[in-house]
Amino acid sequence: MRACLLVPALVATLAAGEPLALTAPIRSVRVHPDEAWVTRVGNLTLTTAGAFKVKLGQLPGGLVLDDLRIQAKGPGGARLGEILVGPDRHVAPETKESKALLGRLEALHMKKSELEAQQEANQKAAGFLEGFMNQQRSGDGKALPTGSALIELTRGLEARISELSAQAQTRGRELEKVQKEMSTLEADWQKLRGKLDTNPNPSAVTVELDTDQPGEVELEVSYRTRQARWKPSYESRLSLDGKRLELVLFAAVTQASGESWDHLRMELSNSTPSKVQEMPSFHHISNLGWKAPLVSFPSGNMAGATVEVFASSATVDATSVTTGVNYSRDSIRAYYPPVQKPLPVLEPAASTLEESSGLAKTWLLEGSKDVPSDGDAHRFRVAVQELVPSLHVVVAPRLDTTAYQVVRFPAPTNVPLFPGAPILRYVGSQRIGQGDFTIPAAGQPFELNYGPYQGLRTSFQRVGEKRPFKMSKIVGVLTRAGGVTKTETREEITTANPERVWQLEERITLANDTAGPLTVEVQDRVVRSVHESVRIGPTATTTPGAVLKGTLVQAWTVRLDSKSEASVDTGLVIKAPKEGELTGLRELGLE
Repeated sequence: MRACLLVPALVATLAAGEPLALTAPIRSVRVHPDEAWVTRVGNLTLTTAGAFKVKLGQLPGGLVLDDLRIQAKGPGGARLGEILVGPDRHVAPETKESKALLGRLEALHMKKSELEAQQEANQKAAGFLEGFMNQQRSGDGKALPTGSALIELTRGLEARISELSAQAQTRGRELEKVQKEMSTLEADWQKLRGKLDTNPNPSAVTVELDTDQPGEVELEVSYRTRQARWKPSYESRLSLDGKRLELVLFAAVTQASGESWDHLRMELSNSTPSKVQEMPSFHHISNLGWKAPLVSFPSGNMAGATVEVFASSATVDATSVTTGVNYSRDSIRAYYPPVQKPLPVLEPAASTLEESSGLAKTWLLEGSKDVPSDGDAHRFRVAVQELVPSLHVVVAPRLDTTAYQVVRFPAPTNVPLFPGAPILRYVGSQRIGQGDFTIPAAGQPFELNYGPYQGLRTSFQRVGEKRPFKMSKIVGVLTRAGGVTKTETREEITTANPERVWQLEERITLANDTAGPLTVEVQDRVVRSVHESVRIGPTATTTPGAVLKGTLVQAWTVRLDSKSEASVDTGLVIKAPKEGELTGLRELGLE
């Protein structure tokens, strides 16, 4: 009877003592663009009901309660009580490889110290001997040998100094070699540390667990690490016949959490849990007006006008919107993408795991994945869609006389869009180039530039212009001290009309060098005025049929037969009041 009473007392003692150690391997990871959530699952077999403390240690350092999600499942229900997060005792892992690497590094450090000491002693000896020789030559020394003995001594000193110099050079080369080897080993050591669980300040989670019945309890612990993230990238693969375009989204997963993610379920999400993208709001609306600058003229003051030059080319992914003299071709932004190694597509795309009505989406990568804690990017295939493209030859001769082949395609529906992500372009298996993935404006198609088109030659030239006639007029003669005189002149427009007129005529010539017909889209900028008193229109010789592409670009469609030529004429007529300052003419070449 007494033995039966001792069992509950023993169970109570165990429950109130040291926490039960929980072994919980990583089961899955959900990676976001700026963090990751790691889920560990462990099982405990409890022989009795009651309250227990369970500890999961060797977790990434710096965990706080906001970084945790804990769930428990058990027979008859399991309830969680107090949760504590704190530092855990660190045990540095050791392997044969790490011991050997550290041994080599230590030996190199000792060799480096020895060589540096020898080099220092060598320098001191050489300095002493050189000083001794200088003293001997100057005759300041006492009791020094003379005659042949002096010559022999000098030769011996010179030989010894030369020997010390040769030794210094040899040790210098050895030091350089040792330093280079140490740099290589230190890089290997840093990479090896990423593969080992070398978390210097691990955390531990202790949780109170209350069960009504004995049996097996499953504890799921999820925690956040900010040392992991993923970045999107694309590949566009155009078939050789130009009839199919495959758009593939890849994820480059990087993590340096100190944990090795081996053979686990990996999920990718496009949401950013650490921050919310707040919508901008209007806090203050000002009543704005416009007041023209005053320009003094003999007949009075006239408000200045401005010609605004808009320039853009879809083929070079550049847009310049400037007013007046600010516009130049140098203002077009150039992009030089980083060099990346293309990787073959060997794995299936991910399946959609969770979607929240357009707010966020999560993909489950196919199969189990491995991501070591090395800080390197590991690429996985996420989504793919085959599109029906249309090929176009596009040229914007005002910016660049090179013709480009542009692929246009409908908006992807199965591949999520990440503006600014890098996109590699392939034709068949040949890599063409790399740029940024851009989302066009409303009403414009998706397009990718596939590089210069060799079968079309273009030229751009000015064929005519007209400017208002100016006459120099003397407005005053000044006489200075010493008999020096200065005449002030000013150029004035001489016309009986109340308006000044500028006219510009330009021509774009196209030559098809291919053996077949060719359809070319010719793009040019649109010139507009920002002042109602300045009127701008096309000349009578301007080629009709231009279509606006947005607000900045107009385009003509030109069809050329094989080995034929065609031209597109563009022109502007600008009318402005006779008096007042008109800016923006320099960019048009009419100043």
